[in-house]
This record gives sequence, structure tokens and C-alpha cells, in this order.
Amino acid sequence: MFTSIRMWGQLIVFALGAALVLGSSIAKAQDHFTRMQTLDCTAVSNASVVECESLRDIYFASDGANWTEATNWGTTDISTWARVQVTAGEVTALQLDRGQAGPLSPSISGLQNLTLLSLNAPFTGTIPDSLGGLTELEQLTITNTNFSGSIPAAFSTLSSLDILVISQNDDLGGNLPPELGQLNTLEILRIGGGQFTGTIPTMWSGLTALEEISIIDTGIGGEIPVSFANIPRAVIIQDNQFSGLIPAEFGNDIATPDDFRAQRNRLTADGSGDAVMHTAGLQAWFANQGFVGAATRRLIGLQSALTSSGPGGQRAVPTTPLWVLVALPLIIMGVLRRKAFAKHL
Repeated sequence: MFTSIRMWGQLIVFALGAALVLGSSIAKAQDHFTRMQTLDCTAVSNASVVECESLRDIYFASDGANWTEATNWGTTDISTWARVQVTAGEVTALQLDRGQAGPLSPSISGLQNLTLLSLNAPFTGTIPDSLGGLTELEQLTITNTNFSGSIPAAFSTLSSLDILVISQNDDLGGNLPPELGQLNTLEILRIGGGQFTGTIPTMWSGLTALEEISIIDTGIGGEIPVSFANIPRAVIIQDNQFSGLIPAEFGNDIATPDDFRAQRNRLTADGSGDAVMHTAGLQAWFANQGFVGAATRRLIGLQSALTSSGPGGQRAVPTTPLWVLVALPLIIMGVLRRKAFAKHL
């Protein structure tokens, strides 16, 4: 009996603790929501009036009352706001990854001094073209959102951009915008998942500063661009629909790129399903791995292993007719019964 009383006591204490935590969270949410409703942007410090107004618009457009973290939002010192970085009185970094939902306010263009922007929350609607006005932006990450539509061509005006990551946004897709080829400062480009289709735009040959490109698990196909052979660090293009031969230009420099992966595409393959190394240069390039001083990796693997069941396709597996799956257990049971019956004769 004493054990039961102790157990019930522990449960009551736990329930009271959970209620206090929940109540505290609700109170905190009410606090920052109330503060944001009454915020006077002319009275803030460590940010301009326009930056304050932009942040306020973002808060209300993306359900700020229910963010999982909004510490100090609505106070007059913007440098203390959670996930906001201020440098010399200017908002230079913003990470929206704490449960933001709904559209991203076009007013984000007012954050003219942003160098880093991370969007990792269930935003909806389309990516606003106004992001293209953030010309100081050096790193843009858009991951795990519910954005739909396509990548805005307006990104072509992000003239300071070094890193662009667009990954795991299930409803984002369409053709890749040719205009991204104007980003001559871009060093890292990563695109993954989503509903992307079409081919690599020819204008992307203008990405002359590119050190790494990663395109994974999409419906993008066509031939591998010759310009990819000049990317020094990494070309990772696995699980797509690329077809044809690997360009002979990859054999011009056996060290470049250092990391190459193209498994599970539709590249021209030999009888065993491996992509064909159709020149002596490519054969030497492919062999330049697995020893000290060589390239990090050359993973090409089996090809023709995708179906067209979805934008990114899926691994094909040997299919078995349904009647076989149904009949086989019955046949086995019949054989076993006949053997058991024979033993009693």
C-alpha cells in the first residue's frame, strides 16, 4: 500500500511540474506576443526602424505567438532577440528555425544588412522574390519547409552569395532557374529532394567560382554538364536522372573533382550496369582513388536503377507477380499436408 501511495505521489508531483512548465511556456509566449503587438520601432536600439519593422512583419506573418523560441522578441534591444544577430547596430544574421509557420513576409527585404539567413521551419506559400534584394547575403539556407512553387529567378541578384542550400523541401520544384548562372561569387550549391525536374541550365557554366555542387534525389536529368569537370572540390549528383556518357573532360585532370559521386542515375552503362569509362583519360581519372595522394573518392556504381514513378525516382527492385505471392504459401501448405497424410498410410 505504501508503494502505491508513493507511486501516486510521484505521479502527482510530475503532473504538477509538467503543468508549471506548460504554464510558464504559455506565459512566455503571451509575454513576447503582447510585447510585439505594442512594439514601437522608433524606440528600439541596435537596429534601424526599417529592420525592426521587417522583423515585426516576419513575426506576425509566421505565427509568432506559437514559435518555440522567441526570447526577448518585442523588447527594445534587438541584439537580445533570440536567433537574431546584430553587428555594429545592424541585423546581420537571422535564423528562423523555431516553429515558424505560414508565409514568409516579403518585408524581409528590409533586412538589407543580412549576411546569413537560415529558413528551417514549415513556412508555406512561395519563396518571396523580395529575397533577391538582400544583396549583402553571403549564406542562404532553405531546408525542411513547406514552400511550394520554384526557386525564384530573383536569386540571381544575390551578388554576394557564397553558399546556397535548398534541400528537403518536399513541395518545392519545377525547372532550375537559368538565372542562377549569374552568381559568379557562389562557391557551394546544394539542392536535394523536392519536385525538381528538367536539366541543368546551360547558363550554369557561368558559375566560375563554384567549389562544390551537390544535387541529390531529384528528377533532374539530361547529360552531365562539361563545366562540372572544372569544379575542384566535389560533384555529388547521386539518385537523379542523369543520362548519357560521363564527359571525357573529366579525364583532363585526374585530381578534379576531389569527390565525385553519381550512383543510381541513368548514365550509359556496361553489361554489369557500371557507368562506362569511354576514354583512357576517364579510366585513369576513375582509378585515381583509394591510395595516399589520390582523390578522396569516385563513386559511380550501378546505373539504370531508377524508375520514373516520381520526380526523384526510386530504386528498381525485381517484381514478383501478385498471383505467385498468393499461391506460393498455399502450394507449400498443400505439399506439407500430403507428406503428413502419407505418414499415416
